[in-house]
Amino acid sequence: MSVTLKSRYRISRACLSLAPALALSLAAGNAAASGFQLREQGSAGQGSSFAGATSSARDLSTIYFNPAGLTRLSGHAAQANMSFVIPSAKFKNNGSTLAGTAALGSNDGGDAGGLELVPSLYALYSHSNDLKFGLGINAPYGLKTDYKSGWQGRFHALKSELKTINVQPTVAYRISNWVSVGGGINIQKADATLSNAINNAVLGGAGEGYTELSGDDWAVGYTMGATIQPFSNTRLGIAYKSRIEHTLEGDVRFSNVGALAADSRFVNTKGSVKLTTPDMLSLGITYNITPAWAVMGEAAWTNWSLFDETRVKKANGSADTVNPENWEDTWFFALGTNYQATDKLDLSFGVAFDEAPVPDGYRTPRIPDSNRVWASLGAGYAITDSINLTGAYTHIWTGKAPISKSSITTDVLRGKFDTSVDIVTLGLTARF
Repeated sequence: MSVTLKSRYRISRACLSLAPALALSLAAGNAAASGFQLREQGSAGQGSSFAGATSSARDLSTIYFNPAGLTRLSGHAAQANMSFVIPSAKFKNNGSTLAGTAALGSNDGGDAGGLELVPSLYALYSHSNDLKFGLGINAPYGLKTDYKSGWQGRFHALKSELKTINVQPTVAYRISNWVSVGGGINIQKADATLSNAINNAVLGGAGEGYTELSGDDWAVGYTMGATIQPFSNTRLGIAYKSRIEHTLEGDVRFSNVGALAADSRFVNTKGSVKLTTPDMLSLGITYNITPAWAVMGEAAWTNWSLFDETRVKKANGSADTVNPENWEDTWFFALGTNYQATDKLDLSFGVAFDEAPVPDGYRTPRIPDSNRVWASLGAGYAITDSINLTGAYTHIWTGKAPISKSSITTDVLRGKFDTSVDIVTLGLTARF
């Protein structure tokens, strides 16, 4: 797969963005799920760490997680969610070196994270009890890291950003009392910007230069799913999302390169890079211990091994810039519970384990990822018969993220990243 436009000069600062026509904007700090995935697509599911997201159909976000779940919802409805994602990524140096005359200094880059907003919108139209139509607009992928100018790893990364907008028209049909199916088309825009400093002296120039790569693309994929209810208190869900293959096209720009401007590798030009968002297969189970109390489980596989290299092609004919990534497939596991405390109030809790796709030997400061452990709690309240408000909080602990990475100019970034994520999500659903 390739999501990095890294003409050695960049790969992945991800963010988010939502349909301007709907007056929303998105941006994400360090992705709140592994890799550059954003799992924050619904406030009800957030409160249980998305346990049972494929089987529960607790709100309209089932359009994203499993479109077949729409058959469990009645009437017409609209839902808006907003996640406040607060990531932190701090580098601690342990033996980094810079080649040539460049000064290492004590600037550790500061906190590369920061508050970002991740919205999502959903709508449901019930043609009948058995036939449902839906529409989802969200940002399923994104990530952003932004380091201070002059930091110790500036020749590896300064600013990295990926934004996605996904529009998903959906249809679901109840085949029988115990089986429903659903599917949708994912129309997705991806927009990336990556930058880093250049160690001019090592390349035959003087001082330090700067390069930035930007590009965007529209592409199409699909999603499909099914729910099966073998017993009145047990429901199973299965869903698949296809990979989406983008070719991001845009500009490769350079500044302050001095005498290197005579080399075609450092001349402003058009460029492109492939970005493939991965396939996902998810399984969910919801079991009602009592009519008011349910426990849920979730397992999701993500095909991150598609992301084996980053290859930047330049229109001026200079050689491709290739960076090995060698990501690995991952699993996400979650266990949660939901309790209907009163007619108006429901409570939820959940924990999850989220594998990182990045092997230690291929970790970069653009995506300083590591294994994650989630803990979430949430609540929903029926303000009226037709309006429901939900809220959730998640804290994500991350494992150690050591790095030992050499740049093309043999500048070595060595140390570790301390990372964590806090998420607050609010959602409002109106039924008509």
